[in-house]
Amino acid sequence: MTSTGALDDWLRRRFAQEESLSVLMGVAAIALGVVAVFLTFWLAYAMMWILGQALSAVTQLVANKKLPWPHWLRLAGAAGFIVLLFRQHLRTSPWDRGAYADPDAAPAGGFNQLGGPIALYGGAVLSLGQMLRYPLASSRFVIELLETGPRLLTGARALFRQAAALRRMDTTGCAWVLTALSGRTGSVPREELMAAWPDADWPRLWTQLRLIDGLVFLEKGISLTEDLRDELQPLFASDRTKT
Repeated sequence: MTSTGALDDWLRRRFAQEESLSVLMGVAAIALGVVAVFLTFWLAYAMMWILGQALSAVTQLVANKKLPWPHWLRLAGAAGFIVLLFRQHLRTSPWDRGAYADPDAAPAGGFNQLGGPIALYGGAVLSLGQMLRYPLASSRFVIELLETGPRLLTGARALFRQAAALRRMDTTGCAWVLTALSGRTGSVPREELMAAWPDADWPRLWTQLRLIDGLVFLEKGISLTEDLRDELQPLFASDRTKT
């Protein structure tokens, strides 16, 4: 089975559109990430200022002398916090984010009946109390909010890498696989595809095929979603009309 020229053209257009979208989203992620890091930096600066005021008040009471807490020290503390935030983000696996299933986060003592209404209608004080009730889960949630800037910036890097991968897509190989799959109602084993085209660079092709929305990789093989089948049918029909 050979790929069609119409399908090749369709893949080129689709990859070009997705590449442009990835670049656009990457630029937007950088802009939003810079803003988020900027706001987080000054939030950390404000916390450093509050800490300095508290320490100065304590030293004023104890030693009748204010603790020096200059501007450059607050800036250094805020910058150090941003560095630690990036370090924490890069060291945390994406699979561990959003996981709050810790022992102290397990609902107990009527939390299911009362916790939700209290957090929703109890105001800021009672809502804060619910967060303090499960400190470990709450601290993870706060850290993930503070990591918004680093996550946007690293996400932009991933989007640019995806755009580069889309630019290097083998449209001929992808079209051949899509043509082979469209002629089958179920999934096609990978071994069968590799045997039908032994000269193909399959390790590279498998990686590229995963970037196509509508391809389903199953344990038994590969198949197309119904939406992708419906989208491809006019291409094969036009090719048969031309021939």
